[in-house]
Amino acid sequence: MQDDIRQRDLSGKTVAQMSEEERKELKRRMKEFVGAMRQSSRKTAPGQNNEREQTKRQRRWNPTQDAQLRRRG
Repeated sequence: MQDDIRQRDLSGKTVAQMSEEERKELKRRMKEFVGAMRQSSRKTAPGQNNEREQTKRQRRWNPTQDAQLRRRG
């Protein structure tokens, strides 16, 4: 029985070492992966991730100021 190209592990080969059939399979897998990622990103509401990042405020590291804030309580 011939092994199925869709089940073959291609992670140990470079593209130069792959046969034409294996390169086509790798391209198909990548296309399928990108499609799945696009679909999952569409499921989240637009701007949902950006709003969380914008509300989180970052401040610069300043050891002197941090020490003063700790002393004040």
